[in-house]
Amino acid sequence: MLTNPYFVALVIPIVLLLAGAFGKKLVRGSPWIRKDFYLGVEFTMAALSSAFVYIFDMVKLIPLTNLTAEQQQVLHKGLISNGVFIVISFILLLVVLSIHQDCENNKSKPKEQFLILGFVSNFIGLGLIAGFIITVKGIK
Repeated sequence: MLTNPYFVALVIPIVLLLAGAFGKKLVRGSPWIRKDFYLGVEFTMAALSSAFVYIFDMVKLIPLTNLTAEQQQVLHKGLISNGVFIVISFILLLVVLSIHQDCENNKSKPKEQFLILGFVSNFIGLGLIAGFIITVKGIK
């Protein structure tokens, strides 16, 4: 199971969700609250950060002089897919921030708030991290 790269690409973000929730609770020092699990913004930023760092990884791994046609094509394709991912991630970051702005302080509908922030917002961030691992970075 741990050798399946798709399983790992999905489990790592879920483990990070739980670790982030524990971290928020421990830093705050009070009992659990729902807000501990609203990590969509953090996950979306993590995916965006990964994409920015990956640009430097790609350039660093392939020497920039005397590239073969195949190496140029791999670098070109990687930079384009990473650039598209960054644009999509930035747009979805704005969406997640808007969702949090609209829902986080709405105490009148706690179930709706938990559904939207706990599932929809987190799912966007988790999906971006898994999508980066699967599509941009590539699974070998």
